[in-house]
Parts: sequence; structure tokens; C-alpha cells
Amino acid sequence: MEAQPRWAGPGAYGIVTARGRRLGIVRCHGVGASEDGASAQGRTDVQRKTTIATALRRRFPEQVVLVVTRDAGGRANVMPVAWTSIVSGDPPMLLLGIDEAAYTYELIRSTGAFVVAYPSEQMGAAVLQAGAVHGRGRDKLAEIGLATTPARRVAAPLLADAVANFECELVDILRPGDCPLVVGRVLAAHVNTDSTVQRLCVVGAGHVLGGVRVLEDTVIRPEAARQRAAGLRRARPAGMLAGKGRTSRHEAH
Repeated sequence: MEAQPRWAGPGAYGIVTARGRRLGIVRCHGVGASEDGASAQGRTDVQRKTTIATALRRRFPEQVVLVVTRDAGGRANVMPVAWTSIVSGDPPMLLLGIDEAAYTYELIRSTGAFVVAYPSEQMGAAVLQAGAVHGRGRDKLAEIGLATTPARRVAAPLLADAVANFECELVDILRPGDCPLVVGRVLAAHVNTDSTVQRLCVVGAGHVLGGVRVLEDTVIRPEAARQRAAGLRRARPAGMLAGKGRTSRHEAH
């Protein structure tokens, strides 16, 4: 029997479970809508002050990637990373937050190259295993049973069962806080030949992993959003526009 997501405020996520197992299916209530469908605009009881740590527990689902490297002796290593983002479109670049003590960080610094892979839903156990043991002095990929295939531009291999793989060269390492941020330029990209393979995500605290599904009744597409925005602009009194009738260049953002 599935437990339905519990309402926890506008735009809240809910994790659906079945037989005590988290599936990671996301329920997104409409933007600005309360549980009974009423607008939350103007309400003062929908947000409460809390700690940063408590608020961050509401961040799920979030992405996870596997970072693959290869040492000077030819042995490949793999590590899961959750702090990741696209940071440039031209040239394409990816960012990874990797702890300084990690063997992967050491290998990226020494070789200047790595692969970022989007794990598939079927790779959940492998992702957890990859994050549970240190890679120095062992063949983690062989122990875990991750199949690989050669990359084209870097020495590190691709993960054969991943949704996508990105071959990267090290561009920079930034240190804005306590975690080094590795920036890599994408040299080549690869996708799984099976288009039905779906990406794995972190769906709960404590490294709970699962697949995420879109619920069609919560989807709002760009065209619908533009039409709604156009309707709001037509209905807005002229004095409310920036400069009493002149449109601000930031209004659409």
C-alpha cells in the first residue's frame, strides 16, 4: 500500500513508499497553491524560521554523479559526488565539490582528467558501495562490478551502464569554503543507447537513493508560463510597472 505524500507547504516534495521502501517519486504541489488549492499569496503562516541544517533537509531530491579517475599505474577509481553543477555552457564545464582527503581529488590534481557519469536507477547499490570504501590500493570498480568502456579523450574509463558520461579536463580548483570545487571542461560526451534508462537521484537524508518520476498534473511548461505572465502584465495597473509604465529590463527575470 503506498503512502501518499504529506502536505508540508507550497511546492513541497513528498516521497512515496511501497512495502517500506523509498521509491523517490516526487509530488510537487502547484506553485503558490495551498493544500486546498487556495493561493498562498499574502499569507504569513506558510514559512517559519528554522536552522540552516533543518532547511537543507528539504532539498531532496538532488542529483548524484559518479566521478571516475585513473592513476599513473592504469588502475581506475570511482567515487560518488552529490555537490555538482553545470557552470558554463560555452565552453561546457562541470563543477564538483570533492573533499580534499578523497583519493579521487588527489588523482584529479595529479592527472588533470576525469569522467563524470550520471548513474542509472539500476546502479544504486554500486553507488553506495563506491562511497563506502577508500580507493587507494584497491580496484573499486572490479570489486563493485561496474562495467567500463574506453573513453576517447581521457585515460579514465566510461561507465557502460550509466545514463551519460562526460570526459573532462581539469580547468581550475576553487576554494570559497571548506570544500574544494573542481571545475572541469567537457571534452566529449556519451549517452546510453537505451533511451528508457533513467537517472538515479538522492531522495532522502542518509544517502537514500531512488528514481524520480514526473507527475503530469504538476507540470507547467514554458509556453503556459509565458501566457500566464502575459495575462498578469495586461491586468497589472500601469503604476505598478517599473518607472510608471516603463517595463524594467529585469522584470522578466
